[in-house]
Amino acid sequence: MINLPIAAGLVVFGGLFIAETKEPETKRLDFIGAMMLSLAILSCMIGITNLNGATLLESLGNVKVFGFIAAGVLLFFSLLRYEKRVESRGGDPILAYSLLQNKVFQWTLVIGFLSGGLLAAVIFIPSYAEQYLHVSAEKAGYWMTPLALASGIGAWLGGALTDKKGPVFSAVLSGLIAGAGFSLFPLWVTEKWEFVIASVIAGIGFGFLLGAPLNVLVSEAAGATKGTALGTLSLVRQVGLTLAPTLYAGFITAGFDRIGDDIRNRLDKNGIPADQAHMPDIGGGLSSVQEQVSRLPFPAVKKAAADAVEASVASGYHHLYAAAAVISLCTIVPACILAFFRKPASSKTNASPSAGKVP
Repeated sequence: MINLPIAAGLVVFGGLFIAETKEPETKRLDFIGAMMLSLAILSCMIGITNLNGATLLESLGNVKVFGFIAAGVLLFFSLLRYEKRVESRGGDPILAYSLLQNKVFQWTLVIGFLSGGLLAAVIFIPSYAEQYLHVSAEKAGYWMTPLALASGIGAWLGGALTDKKGPVFSAVLSGLIAGAGFSLFPLWVTEKWEFVIASVIAGIGFGFLLGAPLNVLVSEAAGATKGTALGTLSLVRQVGLTLAPTLYAGFITAGFDRIGDDIRNRLDKNGIPADQAHMPDIGGGLSSVQEQVSRLPFPAVKKAAADAVEASVASGYHHLYAAAAVISLCTIVPACILAFFRKPASSKTNASPSAGKVP
């Protein structure tokens, strides 16, 4: 709800104080390109949804996984060929093909896509606080605050560091800090104060990528087409933000699906037959299972079931934030590659006066 008054204020004040520039000739909307991109994203989402977080590598061989993902990749490459033709005819493609040929722009988009995956991990913080840290549902949203504030500080630090050390250095440092922060969730966090520390570290880390470093890299690569380039970066980040929750939710679902087997295994270790233990029905969701467990009459069965639920919840969220840590570290690779392709802005600046001299 807090977004509504902010959005309304932006619309009102933007209309009053921002002067809109218009092209002398309005080009036709790239409807076909937009549809192809949407179908590519949808196909990849369906494939990722069918992944089994518990047996990730094995599930990749499922035709419902690799088939849809392959279709999405094929659609995306078809989109690139189509956008090339649109641009060559003087149209307005949804993805500028000429920009996509720039190596710096390509690797910056990779980082942008991965940063969308990191933003998606933040979506699950309230449910993590509620289901893993046992915060009440009405207060779970407040536990976004440490990470949100830290990401704002990280964005400011990222801008300052970009001015002093450059965008590549800032991007590498971002991956290291965010990777360390998200790693603490599965490796260390069991108490609320530990969660706050991990959230602050992760927030500062991925906050670096929210502003200056990627914008500087894109602007340097795009030149006069800066607006199109920034729009493409935003689009790619949104694609990552759209696809990643499907993967993360798969980890949580995989953990939840193991509750029944985990309860039976724990009962077997205690010598209690599962068919006599009033097993809870896991079909109604986690809250329903927890309620059923709280009503179990036998203490040994109740403890086995409660421990199984705790273990399944922990497994799902541990895999989720371990994946976020891996994504954070993956941003370091394209950032290091950028160091080889990128021409520092200072060299361009130094070269420009001599280029403008008249002999």
